[in-house]
Amino acid sequence: MEIFYYILILGFGPEYINYERKIEYSTAAKNAIKVKLKEENISEEMRILYVALTRAKEKLVITAVRNNEEKELEKKRAILEIYSKDKKINPILLKKYVSYLDWIELVSINSEIRGNPLDVFNFNIFKAKEFLEETSEEIVEEKEIDLSNYKEIEKIKEKLDWKYKDLFLTTLPIKTSVSKIKEIRNNKEEFGLEKFVPEFLKDEKIEATRKGTLIHLVLQKIDFNKIVSKSDIEEFLEYLKSKNFITDEESKQIEVQKIFDFLNSDFALKIKNAKKVYKEKPFCVKIKVKEFLEDAKDEELTVQGIIDLYYITNDGNVILVDYKTDYVQIGNEHELIKKYKLQLDIYRRALEEALGKNIEEVYIYSLCLNKEIKI
Repeated sequence: MEIFYYILILGFGPEYINYERKIEYSTAAKNAIKVKLKEENISEEMRILYVALTRAKEKLVITAVRNNEEKELEKKRAILEIYSKDKKINPILLKKYVSYLDWIELVSINSEIRGNPLDVFNFNIFKAKEFLEETSEEIVEEKEIDLSNYKEIEKIKEKLDWKYKDLFLTTLPIKTSVSKIKEIRNNKEEFGLEKFVPEFLKDEKIEATRKGTLIHLVLQKIDFNKIVSKSDIEEFLEYLKSKNFITDEESKQIEVQKIFDFLNSDFALKIKNAKKVYKEKPFCVKIKVKEFLEDAKDEELTVQGIIDLYYITNDGNVILVDYKTDYVQIGNEHELIKKYKLQLDIYRRALEEALGKNIEEVYIYSLCLNKEIKI
């Protein structure tokens, strides 16, 4: 609203840019808006100071720190004698001095100059050296208190040593991602908001993870029914680069063969023939913590994530699919099931709650093995 206010009242205050000389500077209109803003900010700060000074019932103590206060007071006195007229402080000085202490000092000194000193102010100047010397000479005497005969000692110890029995629950965030659920279950001590490390601060290499993310992006954007050859995929990658979805370097990291193998698989054919296909659908669902932590109670956790793909068959059945790019040896498909079953269970529940119907089948599609794995 403030922006529109200044545009309506003072007009638009842009920068002037000289493209030939490659320089820019403020216009008169912009400087006028700056001045207006400064005046209104000063006025608001004065209002706040007035409110603070008039709220005290008996006494108000104000403290401030400044180098060479005596010199500063003399300087203000000299300026006020020159610029103050008709017992009023020149507005220019109020713009020059913008701290609360400065304004209080200006009022006090101006009153003295005009022969009518205010008795409501009482300035005391203390030098830091005085406090430091006084502190250094203090002797702290240590005394031991014998509590052995004190009747309430056990109760005191009990209160001082008390620990919240559900301490782990204090580390649970209100909302988390599906991938973090696995961390909670595997190692509780590593979980908690204070333990989270942003990706850019982690030392581990994320090349494999990044490649997986790029493949997911391609499968999200690409039209399954328009891919006939690998060159079609390569042309699509060029399109993604032109739209700044990926960089040239990232396009080189995308394994075109894996994507082509998937899109030409019998499993992908079922997706192509589906009545309706949905990709990259975000969700948010509440789950009981005790479902993945045996010692938890009835606490709930909001989990959010993104479902890679689900489709509706011509018979109206809903099929859930999750792509995985993990390296897996042939014959070890069970490793993916063990690793991601909890995640797919959450996906299934979220989708069932959203659609109001049961999910008939759930699959992991391994791009490494080029096969679907039914959960």
